[in-house]
Amino acid sequence: MSRRPKQPGTRTSSGRSRTRAGSPAEFRKWVTEHTPEEIQAELLVRIHNLDALAKPLWAPISALTRQLATTTLGTMGVPVDLPQLSAEHDRALARHAVANIAADYWRQHEYRPGILLPPIQTVGVPWEVAQDRIHVLDLPPQAVRAAVAAAKKPPRFAKASGPNLHDPITQFHVQVHAALATIGQLGPWALGSALPLLTLLRCLLLARYSPYRDEALMAAEAADALLDALRPNLSKRMTRTPTRLSELQAQLVDIHKAVVAIQDGLVASEPTRELLTRARRQFGTTITTERLRRWQGMDPLTIARQLLARESRCSDKALRDLLALAGRLEEIDEAWTRFVTYVNTLPEDRQRALVTALPLFGAMRAPEKPPATP
Repeated sequence: MSRRPKQPGTRTSSGRSRTRAGSPAEFRKWVTEHTPEEIQAELLVRIHNLDALAKPLWAPISALTRQLATTTLGTMGVPVDLPQLSAEHDRALARHAVANIAADYWRQHEYRPGILLPPIQTVGVPWEVAQDRIHVLDLPPQAVRAAVAAAKKPPRFAKASGPNLHDPITQFHVQVHAALATIGQLGPWALGSALPLLTLLRCLLLARYSPYRDEALMAAEAADALLDALRPNLSKRMTRTPTRLSELQAQLVDIHKAVVAIQDGLVASEPTRELLTRARRQFGTTITTERLRRWQGMDPLTIARQLLARESRCSDKALRDLLALAGRLEEIDEAWTRFVTYVNTLPEDRQRALVTALPLFGAMRAPEKPPATP
């Protein structure tokens, strides 16, 4: 008898989840092992892999994109006469479709035993990624091929025929599914795109004003689905983000300086009342004279880590792992910075092959700077 596939997040009898999402740093560190020239070569291999998998989808993707754009803009009452997309744009959209298949597959399956991938970004470039995500081009080609091979059913658009795309109900469902896919891939950044907002507006208008009960109900259910997709799932909130890890590093540096200053006062004498008061002001009332005596022969970095672990309510080992992750993220940022500098020296056609491989969606790294509407 065959086993049923294990779903992510399944729980043991004790109630603990058997899987966890890995940190983005675990899957983006590959760039730190290569020179800019080697990174370029590897990215081109990964882009060509998407091309090979996407080639059968070029024609249906092009037809669906035009129909979807017409329907979305028609929601605003705008007459549309779309220009023909270039072959380069067609390829980027087909790659995007394959990237979405891979992202959806790995969202539901373990990448390694007990480990799920972080959310996978399928637009833009791999050096501009939201802090809780990885980019599809961070995945090795075999991971993308495995995901596509495991997708037993072809995507809906691959089977859609011309007449189907002109059916209003089909158009509505295609638009809603495209909006949900955009929200699923981009999270809150999806609000920088017209598609989810206009789709939600269309659903709300139909739900409120349609003279047909079935149509109103269909639109209301679609609006609920869109709003649910936008709501944050705090059970999957990632705490080991670059921002939090950078804060931990900065805290450790500050605590280490304070510990060194306290130890300097311990060199010449026993702990004084004044020194104890200063230590308690900086590190809390649990500091005792006996503890200060033990500090005299200890490494200040070890003391700083112990204090930070207590403040962060984690073990020393967990804190060491987090700090190592923070260092890795710094290395990743530095590697991508060197690579972008190198890319800017390349001829325009070679730059374009890297930058426009997937549809662009503005910079997604800093929450304070929402991406421009495409």
